[in-house]
Amino acid sequence: MSETELVQELRALAGVKVGDSFEVLHDGVRIHVEYSGGSSSSLVLRVGYDVAAREVAAAAGYRGHAGLAAIRPMAIALRPEDDANRMAKEGGIDVEFQTGDAAFDHAVYVDTLTPPNVLAHVLEADARRAVRELFALEFTSIILDNDRREVVARMVTFPSRKPPEPTGARAVDAFARLARAMPRVATLAGEHPSHPLRGANIALGVVGAVTFFGAIPLYCGVIAGSRCQDEMSPSEAATCLGPGIPGYVVGLLVALVVGVLASRYTRRYRGRSDSSRYGATFAWLAAVIAFSVTGSLVSYLVAGPR
Repeated sequence: MSETELVQELRALAGVKVGDSFEVLHDGVRIHVEYSGGSSSSLVLRVGYDVAAREVAAAAGYRGHAGLAAIRPMAIALRPEDDANRMAKEGGIDVEFQTGDAAFDHAVYVDTLTPPNVLAHVLEADARRAVRELFALEFTSIILDNDRREVVARMVTFPSRKPPEPTGARAVDAFARLARAMPRVATLAGEHPSHPLRGANIALGVVGAVTFFGAIPLYCGVIAGSRCQDEMSPSEAATCLGPGIPGYVVGLLVALVVGVLASRYTRRYRGRSDSSRYGATFAWLAAVIAFSVTGSLVSYLVAGPR
């Protein structure tokens, strides 16, 4: 169903007629609903993790603590598992926590640095069933214990033309069951280690933005400035664009080579649930820089002296 129909159902459950931010109380769980419309609309359900969490037996101790304890926020990101996730796991790039529930492990990708002995309690049977139900209702991502210590389910889609089906109550019920299934977790000191490529990706992102968006004014103002006029005939346009064609064809070829080499380089950072994501970003940014720099340089050489 479309989010519009779903939001109308959720408003009815909340007892309100208008508004894009409201609360639904279901089985003792107060769920905050946020809706944002537009060409790509989004719906967010959220509840405080510690508000709904249940106590766990002391036998679940971790690192000498009574009860369950972990670095907070645990930042357990769940999303529908796709072929790219499976290929990354089969290739030994990503290592993901496995619950032992074959249907869940095949359908849901678990992206987190929280250790397995904690995840085993967070992703128990009731939580797994609720997660799969939410994804079946077209929610696109779930985070357990985010930076605001919340359980969050998000739906991001384009408006649908499918006939509406009553799913609001089902979504609220599944989300409430997920929130109630969360175990109470004490906070350990420290932070999750960032990915080794995080700093490099930030630097490459800055350089990539400068080189990519700077290539257009560089081409028009320096490389082919005398050839490009405000109003041009077809032949003049060909003269203006001429140097850029071989330049960016070569740039594309170099970008493909650099992307492949960068991807191979990132394999040394395998072994985390987010390894392929950071590796793909690194390779993509390196390819963009190679494309922009090579394209501009070859275009300059082809254009020759002005």
